[in-house]
Amino acid sequence: MFSIRRRARPSGNTTAASILRAVLSRIGLLAALLLAATPLACSDGPTRRITHPSRLDPWAGPLRAMFDDDIHAGAVGVSLGSHAPADDPLLRERSKSAELVARMRVQTITRERLGTRTRYTLSLQVGFPTLMPAKIDNRSFEMAIAPASRAFGIVSSLEQSMRGRTFIGFVRRFPGAEGVDIHWHLTADTAEVAKVIQDVAMLEEVIGP
Repeated sequence: MFSIRRRARPSGNTTAASILRAVLSRIGLLAALLLAATPLACSDGPTRRITHPSRLDPWAGPLRAMFDDDIHAGAVGVSLGSHAPADDPLLRERSKSAELVARMRVQTITRERLGTRTRYTLSLQVGFPTLMPAKIDNRSFEMAIAPASRAFGIVSSLEQSMRGRTFIGFVRRFPGAEGVDIHWHLTADTAEVAKVIQDVAMLEEVIGP
């Protein structure tokens, strides 16, 4: 005679625990996949996220005029018949188009002889908080100013007094021959200029991206 034994049925607690373990396992796998697909932030590079040069706008047209590697004459107390810094017709659009708008202090100025020519390098420290939401998190920049640069005349004539000066700087990245190039514009660090930039920042916050 054969006796038939009934298989013990799992208790409700055991079944619930098994389901919970399966769910947690799938959640862990999903989280790992999402983490692997998320771009890593660059803590010490020129940007928060690595940007390929091909994704940047070319340095041409209106952008070249806004980021002209120049220092506004009014920023150093020189009047050349141009607009006052706060009345610069490109100030508002430059503020919106820049990837970094901030006060910048000249830490050092270096003069280098290249044969019969002279080149200057300005080392600028970026002030925080920035004046507009920043897309570049550099704490400093080095601006090379060659004789062909529009800023060369100002820098060469004021070489001895440039160190320690503070400007409001506008910076943006562009595709270059060997990767990413930085182009810029420096203007006067005045309450009037800062007010224009503040108005632009408030409007951009209301409008949104």
